[in-house]
Amino acid sequence: MKKWILFTVLALIALLLCTLVTTSNVNSTYQKTTLIKANDFQMASQLNNTKSKKTTNFEPESYNQCDKFIKTYQKHKNQIGRNINWEKFLADDYHVDDITLTIEHIQNSNFASSWRVEQLRKGSTLNKSNNDIKNHIKDLIPDLPSFFHIEKAVPLPDLEKINDLNYHDAHNLLKRLTLTVDDIAWLITQENIPQPLIIEALNNQNLNKIIGYDKIDAISLLDYAVNYNKDSVVEFLLDHGATISNDLYLGSTMEWALKNLMVQFWNQDQKEKVLKSINIVKKLIHLGAEARFSVKNEFEIKGDFPRQFYQFKELEIKKLYEEYQLDLIQISERKTLVVDKQSELIQRITTKISKNVTKETSIKNSISTFHNCRKMISKIEDSWKPKPLKHFINQLSENKIPITKENLQEIDPILATCYFKKENPFRIEVIENSPSTKQIFKALNEKDINKAISIAESKEYSMKQKRWLFYQVLGWDTAYYSELQNSDLHQSKFNYRYFSATKIESIKSFVEAGFDLDYIDEQGTTLLHLAIQKRNLILLKYLLSENVLLDEYNLSDDLLYLFLRELSKFTEEARLAFLTELMALEPQINHHHLRAMSLFKMRNQEQYLEIIDLFPNFAITDKTPLPKAYCGFY
Repeated sequence: MKKWILFTVLALIALLLCTLVTTSNVNSTYQKTTLIKANDFQMASQLNNTKSKKTTNFEPESYNQCDKFIKTYQKHKNQIGRNINWEKFLADDYHVDDITLTIEHIQNSNFASSWRVEQLRKGSTLNKSNNDIKNHIKDLIPDLPSFFHIEKAVPLPDLEKINDLNYHDAHNLLKRLTLTVDDIAWLITQENIPQPLIIEALNNQNLNKIIGYDKIDAISLLDYAVNYNKDSVVEFLLDHGATISNDLYLGSTMEWALKNLMVQFWNQDQKEKVLKSINIVKKLIHLGAEARFSVKNEFEIKGDFPRQFYQFKELEIKKLYEEYQLDLIQISERKTLVVDKQSELIQRITTKISKNVTKETSIKNSISTFHNCRKMISKIEDSWKPKPLKHFINQLSENKIPITKENLQEIDPILATCYFKKENPFRIEVIENSPSTKQIFKALNEKDINKAISIAESKEYSMKQKRWLFYQVLGWDTAYYSELQNSDLHQSKFNYRYFSATKIESIKSFVEAGFDLDYIDEQGTTLLHLAIQKRNLILLKYLLSENVLLDEYNLSDDLLYLFLRELSKFTEEARLAFLTELMALEPQINHHHLRAMSLFKMRNQEQYLEIIDLFPNFAITDKTPLPKAYCGFY
């Protein structure tokens, strides 16, 4: 062991020396640049000081003023949240719960969850082993840079091969290796490992030991098994003394089970997986496991925990009860931590945020201004009372009117876009953590597309998994489109929902590889829609310069409406630039466009006047109604 550590240290020293030698010229240039920037900053500060900015109270007068102020306040809030070393507050005698809730308030529940689970993992054997390695290396090389990290591998390198072995060889491998609970947690995450092998590995393990492996925000083997739908493993763990988790902030065992049930229930074509998830929930109900709920009645069951959620509609609740004898209403509700905005720590951080905002804006009453602005915006937004997609679907059904794109567009064009996205038949199944996908990505990293495809074709992937891989490889390089379409991963129908490569170079490579710029997918989406959704003006200009077939599909009106509905999300500079490009297409302005402009005027009176000065056709009156609909969950 000592020889291994010494060898590793010597290798790191050699690498470090090499890095220092080869980058010395770069560093000297960087230092000069940094000094110039620092001097510029000092000069700016001196100018500000000589002007002696006066702080004043501020009374917001418009939605736009408030929107800008809230963004400034949020910017400083996020900066402070990112830069704080939250752990230092433990030394100030603040409880983990206090710090967790403060992080949620200042940042969000995802950051709070990550920090909390990191604190809980400090009690894990993996964390202690990593600290021992770190301290040993530090003793040998006191000046080792902080960016060097040496950690224990999870899983054991030999264990990674298990996915490629038959049952007999996998069994022998597990007998030969000395596994930790973290290795077993990794085993649980693997889709194709038979559950009896995992159960065999669990023998002679402490089933309640803290998991240091960080695939999900959970620290127990039981929660890992529940989340990855390993029903036999769950049963074994519960029968042999594993404890149901019920942390006051993180997901409880039942919450992971409900999230898993929802996911499996979406995939009705895999009934065996659905049955496994149902059996897990039933077992936990029998043991009195609890969950948090925001809604729990016979019409809807809904809840969430950091990074996850679960939701069941009336028909799903009824089907689970009638076909599987699973009554979700039986699940007991649990208490969790609740943010107290008046807590000492939150007040302490909020005061710091306020000082920074005041320094930038000269607004003295920044905290009260922030709250007043939020009230003003809420009040204005509340004056708009659109109905969700579900309302209009029910309305059409009651009146025996077919649910078609044309009928939905007549009510509000946003409804057609929304409906056909919700009714997406092209679902995917993510498999990023499997050894085979790691091999595929390694081949892609080596720019060997043929090797990547060969690995993929040697595996028995489902259609949903193939679809996921297709778009992952395409995201790597759009030039691979031709090879993908000539492989077992090919897609007969392309779907823009999973396409993210919108840089011009990528689009050009895409076309060179055989993709049709004019392609419209099953949801009626084109690359032009994508340019607006991604707010990519360069892409929009390129597509229009290539004379895409707008007239054939009457897209110009739809594109304009999509843009106008999203107008508030664009920067002030981008709004006019986009609108100029779209108006050059000479769309016919109709009542839907004017409704959308009415919504924008409500939010930004100042720029509305700028727009109608350039394009008078968008002028509206006080009687122009707001849009009827929004794209709510269906």
